[in-house]
Amino acid sequence: MNNQRADQQHPPQVIDRFTEVVGLDTDALYVFDCGAPTGFRVALAHPERVTAIIAQNGNAHEKGLNAGWIRIGASPQRNQPIPLAAIAAANGWSTKPPQSITAMNKFIYYLVTLCESVLGVFGVRSFYDQPRYTVVERLDRGVEIRAYEPRLAVETDGRGLGDGAAFGRLFRYITGANQRGDRIAMTAPVETGGQRIAMTVPVEQGTGGTMRFFLPHDVAEAGAPKPTEAGVRLVHVPAETIAALRFSGSTIPEVRAEQERILIEVLVAGDRKVAASPVFMGYDPPFAIPFLRRNEVAVQLAAD
Repeated sequence: MNNQRADQQHPPQVIDRFTEVVGLDTDALYVFDCGAPTGFRVALAHPERVTAIIAQNGNAHEKGLNAGWIRIGASPQRNQPIPLAAIAAANGWSTKPPQSITAMNKFIYYLVTLCESVLGVFGVRSFYDQPRYTVVERLDRGVEIRAYEPRLAVETDGRGLGDGAAFGRLFRYITGANQRGDRIAMTAPVETGGQRIAMTVPVEQGTGGTMRFFLPHDVAEAGAPKPTEAGVRLVHVPAETIAALRFSGSTIPEVRAEQERILIEVLVAGDRKVAASPVFMGYDPPFAIPFLRRNEVAVQLAAD
């Protein structure tokens, strides 16, 4: 089908040609609603092929059409593709999915989230969308210099470590508290007021300031829906250069402080200037097996 517009304007010719290509010598037609004229025209073109016609409200004349279809047929755009919304509006149909389907979609979303969380216990995190970056240099003791691409995040104000209210506002956003009612996949890491933590299940950490969930790339590119809850906002995070040091095991404050000391020591030795305080980035739920965890301390570097 090289001419898509022509094909859409002449469905009988398209179907007729299709039957020739696949080699149909005989056919039984099932005609239904507004598609019936196409079937009837194919039958009239090759009556010798027809072995049976099964009709279910198949209309062959304008009297069989309701007022909505007649209005569409009289429209100047009648030979153009008709949007589903226009058809639904003309006929008084609802475009909203049945409540049972909506409930099933919601159930599947939470079931998948639960399964991903269970896998996160064993350090499996490949399901989660993560910010894109390129390692531009490797320094001593495993320190990486990374160039991060711009990111989109949903953000709210937090009150410090264990701020379940802030976390709840963000979690409600990705599970439907937005203008489109979308449920958005979780990503890693989550950023909490100066600290970044990953999320494979609802979990929060931080010391204060703001809390962020970074949004998946496809959501950002398509245009993320606006939050509907007060105090929740979308923020664009510009491209930045970050130095990061990876480690596994415990993430208690003493361990983090020691890793931050090593990171800063390596950067000072390499004559690198920092632009902010060190942060923590985690990529696993708190109940993940310690030696399988991916933990990082990181710091934003000053522009050259």
